[in-house]
Amino acid sequence: MHASPMDWTEMPYFLAVARNGSLRLAAESLGVSHGTVDRHIQSLEVASKCQLFVRSPNGMVLTASGEALLPAAEQAETMIIGARNTLASIDTSASGRVRFAMPSWIAYPIIAPRIRRFRALYPDIDLEIMISNRFQSLQRAEADVSIRVAFDVEDGVVSKHLFVWHDAVIASEGYLKEHWGARGRDGQGLHWLGWAGPNPHHAWEKQRPFPKAKVVHAIEDEMMFLHMIAQGQGMAVFPVACTNLTPGLVRVPDTPVLPDRSLWLLTNKALQNTARVRAVVDFFEAELMALKAVFQGVGSPVFAN
Repeated sequence: MHASPMDWTEMPYFLAVARNGSLRLAAESLGVSHGTVDRHIQSLEVASKCQLFVRSPNGMVLTASGEALLPAAEQAETMIIGARNTLASIDTSASGRVRFAMPSWIAYPIIAPRIRRFRALYPDIDLEIMISNRFQSLQRAEADVSIRVAFDVEDGVVSKHLFVWHDAVIASEGYLKEHWGARGRDGQGLHWLGWAGPNPHHAWEKQRPFPKAKVVHAIEDEMMFLHMIAQGQGMAVFPVACTNLTPGLVRVPDTPVLPDRSLWLLTNKALQNTARVRAVVDFFEAELMALKAVFQGVGSPVFAN
């Protein structure tokens, strides 16, 4: 008996599970449901007559058969992406779709209002906006253009370093009116809104002048975070740019404004010279550079004590 012919359209699901270690995370990375990923993995296992993963409460672990398949699947992925990029790079017209990835705190208040003007200039280009705090891999063709917040970026992509942006400890005017006057010497009575998972801002929470402020909640999405600050539920370290665009937010007195990470504009190397990608990069680079002072808080009311 021979195994059924393998359907290579199953490979993205196999690779996503192998890379993420769980059906849930694989589904999130592909933008599909948990059940869809599971069905494709089962279909691949039936077709190959091999068990590719061991399913356990701790996730999905590759079997020996899965480990053997992984290099071939990655090679096939590389070849398919290369073929796709070759075809895409032939296009010289400013038309078609561009997949544009960015974090939520930049997408909503900063990029969204500027898409109307981009559309007026380039009516034949459609933007597929991908909003995620996860870094999309341009090398694996998960996005064409990406706004990245990072200290550094990977090799293999075309990267433009725009500038370093700044943070401030912020809260709503209402929150400070209610809690500031009654605070203890070390911040007793004040509240930090907590980040979920690893975050460079955690170090701020234990630094003076508020070492005894209570950390409440654990929030992963930046826009949820921003809305909770604006609603007076606590204080947090947040980009100055967002405070400038959200009425009622102010810098907490006696706290510094400090540089954070850099803002980068990344492009898939194979697509950098296509007209539609070039149009997106040039337009949004100019728009973001025009906002450098906003990102760094220069002359902003958020600096006022």
